Amino acid sequence: MRLYYRPGTGRPFRPAWALEEIGIPYEAVAVTSEEAAGEEYRARQPLGRVPTLEDDQGNCLFESAGLVIHIGDQHPDSGLMRALGDPDRGRIYQWSFAAMTELEPPLVQFLLNAQSNPELAAAGATKFADSAQAFEQALKGREYLVGDSLTAADIVLAGVLLIARLGQQLEGLPILTAYLDRLRPRPAFQKALVVTESLLRDAGAV
Repeated sequence: MRLYYRPGTGRPFRPAWALEEIGIPYEAVAVTSEEAAGEEYRARQPLGRVPTLEDDQGNCLFESAGLVIHIGDQHPDSGLMRALGDPDRGRIYQWSFAAMTELEPPLVQFLLNAQSNPELAAAGATKFADSAQAFEQALKGREYLVGDSLTAADIVLAGVLLIARLGQQLEGLPILTAYLDRLRPRPAFQKALVVTESLLRDAGAV
């Protein structure tokens, strides 16, 4: 199994963490921006982005949150996903997708515009802070988003929160800050940051 990543990016960390958490052997393969734009790589990922996961039969999948969920499904004993029909499975989908659609886009908007367009950056920061309140409430009095153990939803959310930490956007969010601080010491978390040469290494350091 091969996980393709580009050094200095953030999203490959998420499937790498899932793989490390379960203990699945894989090869982390670095690709340059030029290689990612090339025909060979686009045969694996038509948008030329990372991460991409390729199994030993040559099947390729992409999109970080989808990969985390897929890895959990392929290894049901890991606890990263729940069985079909379990209401908690729906909750894992719910929070994973919400993190990707409600939290990550305004964070990216903030980071991309912090220097060039302060007004647009401020709008992104405000939208993130507003959406983050739902996650604060969901985690109030809880260690994990769903159930009593780490799931795919935690991996996706923590990956997004590292972006927020990088952009210094966790101030005023004590529950999410404490949640991320509980997850960061996990050996799989730390190894995934290193293996993928992540942009988020400093934000995730313990």
